[in-house]
Order: sequence, then structure tokens, then C-alpha cells
Amino acid sequence: MSFSSTKLKVGNEENTDKAVEMLEIFLDVGAIKLTNSPEFSYFMFKAISHQLLRQGKQASREGFLTQFYKEKKLLENRLPSALKLTSIIKGSKGDEIKVRLVVTTFFSIYKLGLMSLFARIYTKGDKI
Repeated sequence: MSFSSTKLKVGNEENTDKAVEMLEIFLDVGAIKLTNSPEFSYFMFKAISHQLLRQGKQASREGFLTQFYKEKKLLENRLPSALKLTSIIKGSKGDEIKVRLVVTTFFSIYKLGLMSLFARIYTKGDKI
């Protein structure tokens, strides 16, 4: 099962909830041995980034932001290290350079408080 390659469309409330449930399952599995691993933290943020960038383009701005903030809150509560720059940098070693660049850029947009502006530019859909 891959979180990033699911067909869950961002912006549909049922799919939003399913995506968060799937993220919780990955966090449960990783909590056993990987909680302190920068690679796991990077992977979890990468999964969110990939899902939002892949399926979020067809969502509304509000749907995109709702999904992002639900998943961010889950990471804040369960794996706060996934929202730290050190995890993004250390955990990304071995990943393709363009993937690392996309994840780091998405992380920077979040950290700079530009997610709302990004969503306004990036999303094209009208779904909730």
C-alpha cells in the first residue's frame, strides 16, 4: 500500500478522511521503531507533499488547504520531527535530487507561511 500513489482525490471530504486514516496507519507502523529516524520523518512529509501535489491540483483552494492542515496537525501530534528542517535535509539522502528539491520546496512554502498563496496559484478545481 502506498500513500502517495492512492487515487484519493483531495477536496472530497470522505477521501480527505481516508487519506488521514492512511497516514495514521503509516505512523502506527513507523512508531514501533522509526519515530526518531530522520528518514521516516522525511518519508512522511514526502508522502503528504506527493499526495497534495498529485491530487490537489484538481481541488479547490479550500479543499487543498483543509487536507494539508489535517495532515499537518496529525504530524504535529504524532511525529513532530517530520515538520523540522533537519529531518527534511538528513532524511532525504539517497532520494533523487529532483524529488528532494520538490519536497524541500513544498516544506519551505509551508514554513514561510505561503501555503494559502501556493494553493491559490496551484489549485484549479472547484471541489470542496
